[in-house]
Amino acid sequence: MSTQKSPPVKRVVKKRKPRARFSNSWAALGFDVSMSSIAGSVFAYDHTLRKFKGPYDTILRWEKSTNYYDRIEQAARGHDLVFNLLVQLNYSIPMSRVAIAIEEPWSFGHAGKQESGWLKQQAQISGAFMGALLRYGWVNLYEINNSQWRKIVADDLGITTHWTKWGKGPIGKLRAREWAEAKWPELEKYPDLISSNKLGLIPRPETSKAKAVQCDDRYDARAMALWMKNEWSAYLAGQDDTKQH
Repeated sequence: MSTQKSPPVKRVVKKRKPRARFSNSWAALGFDVSMSSIAGSVFAYDHTLRKFKGPYDTILRWEKSTNYYDRIEQAARGHDLVFNLLVQLNYSIPMSRVAIAIEEPWSFGHAGKQESGWLKQQAQISGAFMGALLRYGWVNLYEINNSQWRKIVADDLGITTHWTKWGKGPIGKLRAREWAEAKWPELEKYPDLISSNKLGLIPRPETSKAKAVQCDDRYDARAMALWMKNEWSAYLAGQDDTKQH
């Protein structure tokens, strides 16, 4: 009597997810600095958990009546805003693994005679903020043009950064919110800003029917942080991969 052998059972081997190539944790931050606020956002990588984190946001907002020198003094303590972001990650990161993108105060060729005053003040506030970060040891600073982070937003929205698609005035200034709310619908939503004769730019109250002037600056900062994340992670991946070999 012959016995029929069963066909061999093919062993299923689960493929392991490739480990991240980073040899340590890191963080990428973005800051929008203006005459009315300093807004920041952060993306990061936790080496222990092998997990990406973020975005987390923070903001320092000034009213119209805030003295100009008080704004400079607070900007010169900008390291507190960096700490506000990093503490939300719940793990420590070496300063050498932190990169920060800051939008340049204004672009050359865009300044008219009537704008020179506030542009000078905005540049001074931005300089005070950058000086604070350098003083506390964050040396990986990148001053970027708004076209760099706007391209990230435009690509995700399926448009271009040309004014005919991006939009002029409030339309263009609301693009970052449109993008962020579509990309992270689960996160807290920040109200658009309206212009108040007494207070300057303020978050629009729920009962207000005033037209928005722009979106909350944290949305712009989030796009800058994402730009920094893309650049910084690519750089570190190459550096860490070289060390491991």
